[in-house]
Amino acid sequence: MRRFLPGIQVFALALVLIAGCGEDEKRFGRRILTIDKVPADIMAAAKKELPDVKFEDAWENHEDNKEAIHSYEIRGRATSGKIREVRVGLDGKILEKE
Repeated sequence: MRRFLPGIQVFALALVLIAGCGEDEKRFGRRILTIDKVPADIMAAAKKELPDVKFEDAWENHEDNKEAIHSYEIRGRATSGKIREVRVGLDGKILEKE
């Protein structure tokens, strides 16, 4: 029995790490897009929110890994050199920015 104890401890630690930090954090399935595949109204909202950013990368977010798109994330570099990111809902509303 004693030699199984370290294995049980490792298993318990793995479960804690897999479980994550909390239920409030939403998980999204993501699909990479080329920047030209981002819908024009979504891109316009992103450019309006972060006008000094040259957007280079984009993702579709699918809630709970379903096919329906929840939002878009668009990332680029500001004229200052800082990498900026914005998440835009399907209605063009800004959901988050960094």
